[in-house]
Formats: sequence, structure tokens, C-alpha cells
Amino acid sequence: MVAQRRCRRGARGFTLVEGLIVLVIVVVLVTFGAPQLFRFLARSQLEQTARQTQTLLHKARHQAIRLQVPTVVRPDGTTIVGFVDADEDRVLDAGEESVGQVSLASQVTMVPPAPAVSFATNGSADFVGGVTDFGFANERGEAVQVRVKVTGLTEMIKSY
Repeated sequence: MVAQRRCRRGARGFTLVEGLIVLVIVVVLVTFGAPQLFRFLARSQLEQTARQTQTLLHKARHQAIRLQVPTVVRPDGTTIVGFVDADEDRVLDAGEESVGQVSLASQVTMVPPAPAVSFATNGSADFVGGVTDFGFANERGEAVQVRVKVTGLTEMIKSY
């Protein structure tokens, strides 16, 4: 009978003190981990916007080569649009085919001046105003640039 009591008593669960100790440990871990989590999420949004822009640039370049018609990628408010520029005026007109678009994430802003890039039928890039970088920043001061080279290839430059 004594052995049965010990088993029952040990199987009852945690004491109040043990529960409070675990709670304190969890609160300490969350306190130190939350800022890192928020920093990671902000940086992820920034990098995601830059990667999507880079993908749009690649897609526009390939469309220009494949269709043998110039394409343009340019900012339009809080989005970046890519389109086949059939009349070569670098403006999205009715009837011109969309290549795609990127919407800026809520915590991401475009760093001016924003370029308009035109891809020729051989894949080379022409820049309006000589600006070659799509720059993005978040409220934490972290920044990412998508640089377009004259060859039409791109690279991502992180500043954080």
C-alpha cells in the first residue's frame, strides 16, 4: 500500500513553484527573442521585395529576347510594373502586354530615384536618367539594392 501511494503522489503533476519557474524561463526567452524575431521579419520583407523585383527584371529581359520586342520595368506608385513596350515610348499603353508586377511590402519603401529600365531585343539594358539601381529600405534603416548592369544581368546588394 505504501508503494501505491508513492506512485500516485509522483504522478499528480507539477507543483506551483515548478510551474512558476518554467513561466519565468519562458518570459525571459521571449523577452530576448522577440526583437530578433521582429528584425528577422522586417529583413525578410525587404529581401523578398528585392528578389521579386529581380525576378521581374529577369522575366522582362527574357521576354524582350524571346518576342524580339523591347520591354520596360518601371516604378508606378507602390508597385513596379513590367510590360512589353510595343511602341517603344516606355509608357504602359492600352493593349501592351504585362510581364508582371511587384507590390511593395507594407514596411518597405522605394529609395528614390527609382529607375526605369528598358530591355532591348538582345537583352541589353538601357536606363532612363542613368539610374541603374532599384533601392529598397525599411524603417529600421536596412537597405537592399537591385543593380541592373548594361548587359541586362542583375545583382542584389545588401546594406545591413
